[in-house]
Amino acid sequence: MIMELAVLDVLQRSANESNGTARLSKRQIRQILMDEYREIHPDADEAEEVFSESKIRTAVDRLVTHNYAGGPLVECTTTYRGDGSEYRTGFHVKKEFTDAELLFLIDSVMYSGAVGSALAEDLTRRIKRMSGKRLDTIASYTSEQFFGERGSVSRINVLKNMDTVIDAIYANRYLTFTMNKYNMVGEQITLLPTRKHRVIPLQVFLNNGQYYMLAEYRLKGEVRTFRLDLMTDLNVTRQKIDTHHREVDNIARYRAEYIAQHPNVMGGKPERFTLRVNRDALTI
Repeated sequence: MIMELAVLDVLQRSANESNGTARLSKRQIRQILMDEYREIHPDADEAEEVFSESKIRTAVDRLVTHNYAGGPLVECTTTYRGDGSEYRTGFHVKKEFTDAELLFLIDSVMYSGAVGSALAEDLTRRIKRMSGKRLDTIASYTSEQFFGERGSVSRINVLKNMDTVIDAIYANRYLTFTMNKYNMVGEQITLLPTRKHRVIPLQVFLNNGQYYMLAEYRLKGEVRTFRLDLMTDLNVTRQKIDTHHREVDNIARYRAEYIAQHPNVMGGKPERFTLRVNRDALTI
């Protein structure tokens, strides 16, 4: 099994570096493994024994012929010799995402206002690791130096809140949280807590660059939306939800209609407050 993992690692890295186009023979796989072994072990002749032709052949054949979850891990091209016997070559693994798709994910993270600079850079680093040097060269701009400081104004971790909401939805439990709003304290605009809520979370969705939670008040039988970047002290309760007064599909299914009816994705009565802004910033 260890040899199979070594072979699989070589094929995965080869797919990443070539954007999924590389095809390797058993001899090429063996040579790569031996070269890498010799770089970290003083006895160069040991590589010939550790990665013998028979061991590589057996490992590759197992990866091709054994049915794992979802099918064989390694694919190949089968040709036939003059005597009619099979000959396998062109071994490769499927690349889950192309470099263009990964670049799209990277740009989606970097241009999103939902996450802060540190998390955005960490996410893009992890996305880059799904490919090779090619993608790293193409997407070399993923830093605060290029994009400036970012994230929600509230500095609340939106993705952490989303994880908690998803946990509550999946566990079919109530969610409690504190809702906050901006108000004036002296001459400063400050985020202040309003009151705690206990709701049945139905769905999280993105609208105009902000994530919202669609939730139901069981006793009132009404559905409201809450911005995740204004929610704190989220907690999944131990009490399970027995029944839903409203099925989420009947609400979230017609998302375009819902947003049209609630253009600001807000609920409740409108409130007035005075906002003081920097004139230069407002001009820009």
